[in-house]
Order: sequence, then C-alpha cells, then structure tokens
Amino acid sequence: MFYLQAEIQYHYLRERMQQIGLPPEVMAAARENLVVTPKLKLLLDEGGSALVAQAIQQAFPAEPVDILCIDPIRNLFDGGPDGGGENDNAAMMFFLKDRVEVLRDHVNSDCGIILIHHTKKLSKHQVKEDPFLTTYPWAVSKAACPARHPIEQQPGKEPIMAHVSLTPSPMSAPFPGVPVVLALDLGTTTGWALQAADGLITSGTVSFRPSRYDGGGMRYLRFRGWLEQLANDAGTITAIHFEEVRRHVGTDAAHVYGGLLATLTSWAETAGVAYQGVPVGTIKRHATGKGNANKDAMMAAARARGFSPADDNEADAIAILLWALETRGGVQ
Repeated sequence: MFYLQAEIQYHYLRERMQQIGLPPEVMAAARENLVVTPKLKLLLDEGGSALVAQAIQQAFPAEPVDILCIDPIRNLFDGGPDGGGENDNAAMMFFLKDRVEVLRDHVNSDCGIILIHHTKKLSKHQVKEDPFLTTYPWAVSKAACPARHPIEQQPGKEPIMAHVSLTPSPMSAPFPGVPVVLALDLGTTTGWALQAADGLITSGTVSFRPSRYDGGGMRYLRFRGWLEQLANDAGTITAIHFEEVRRHVGTDAAHVYGGLLATLTSWAETAGVAYQGVPVGTIKRHATGKGNANKDAMMAAARARGFSPADDNEADAIAILLWALETRGGVQ
C-alpha cells in the first residue's frame, strides 16, 4: 500500500499510529507492506502525477502496488485548466479521470484507490448514529487486494523516493508517554521552545512585528496562524506554558502582550489544549537560583544546559520549558 499524504508531519503521524493500538502482528506487517509519505507540498497535476508514479514504482519494484491512498484531496487537488475547487463537479471529474485514473494506469490499472476528502467535524453522537454520514461514492475504486510487497531500505542511505520529494517514513516504535509541551515568552519577538513526541527539544524566536501597511490586528492573526502551523507540524500539543508578566515598562508592550495572550488562550480553548502562566520570578529562580536574574544570567543558564539561544527571548522560553518538564507544571 502506498499512502500519499500531504497533511501530517512524520512525528505526529507516528503518534497517531500509536493511538490506534494495532496488534503487534499488524504493525509488523505494516513495516513490510506499507509506504507512507510525510507531509509534502505537491500538486497532483501532470508533473506531480509523474513524480508520484515514479516514486511508487521505485518503492514497489518487484510487483505493482495493490492500494493507493490519497489524503487529503484538497492539498493535492488539480481542478484542470479552469482551476475549479474540489467541490466543483466538473473540476472533480477532471481530477478523477485525468489525474487519478491516469496515475493508476501508470502504476497498476487494477489497484484500489482510496481518496480522503475533508467535509466537516462530526460529534461522537453523529458518528454513532450514522458512521457513513460523510462518505462519498467515489471514495473507493476497484477491489483492494492484500498488500504483499516487502519494502526494504539500505541502512545509512537516503530512501530512493527522496529524489522525487516523497520520502517514505517506515513505521518505527513510538515513544509512549512523552508529552508534546510548548513554552512561550510572549512579545513582538516571541521566544519558543518545544518538546516533541520523541523527546527532542527545539527552540527559536519568531517575530510578529507588523509592517507599515498592516492593520493593528495582523500581528495576532499571524500569531494564531503560527500556532496552528506549529500544532500541525509537531502533533497534538499536550500543554502550553507561557511567561506570566504582571508589570510592563511601557504601555505599548502591555497592549501587545495582552493581545498575544488573548489570542493564545482563545486558540488553546478552541483546540482543547491546557495552558498555564508561569510567574517571571518562578522561571528565573528555577533557571538561575535568583528570582531577579537579568537577561545575561538567563542566557548563561540556557547555555549551561547545552542550548544555544539566539537572544534572551529564546533563553526565557527554554527556561519555561525546562521548568514545566522538571516540575511537571509546578506539581513537584
């Protein structure tokens, strides 16, 4: 089975597989018979279809692929010369006949095709009442045969598919019990630090300084978009910890902080993510032993822990994350 997906990054995809809770024998079979792409940016037009066909043939050199899954349609959709969307009947027929069918003919005219299309979020009650409420008659095409092709990769070498921008992600053991935790030092230049689902910590800064032509709300729209993209890339965020500032030197800084905080907490409420403010003194005391440590001391503390912060904003975010992890959010 070749799973062509353009939505979920590798680590989140692995976490989702863990949550399914498949039996060990099924996971073993998946390692041998399933090729999944990480999130990719590709339009399934004439050129993109050729790249995908080449990648499938390279992944399954001995026998043709049995099942091809495309997920989701909207991220790969090519509506033809008129540029219609996936909800336009003519554009959808063009995509199915001139793109999907042509792709299948190139790799295996008898393979099954599964197309994933986003419609709307359903409640648990709606799904229970009608599990097929949002399925479509074109979701499955032809009979799907059992997968039987072992996929091998030579150690130390990049997968062949990397040359066509489609990197297969072999199933690997997930990291149980590792929360995805985000720490933020809110401001025009926001520092951030993230523990991913594999335990790896990354950090950096992002600027939300508006241009001279931007309205006052663009800063917060960009911040919300950045949060959504980060959550999409990192996977389901377990908790967000941010520096809780009670006193600002200037009025403008207070306004910016308040706007970012409102944006963050409203997004977290919508996404169902727990959030917590951490007093400035608590962060500084945990990092340096002094509740009134200056910026240089915070930078030095981060470097002493093996990090290389670009500025004090990133250093503060790192300190917040380490506090959250080492005290379990203040519990210990």
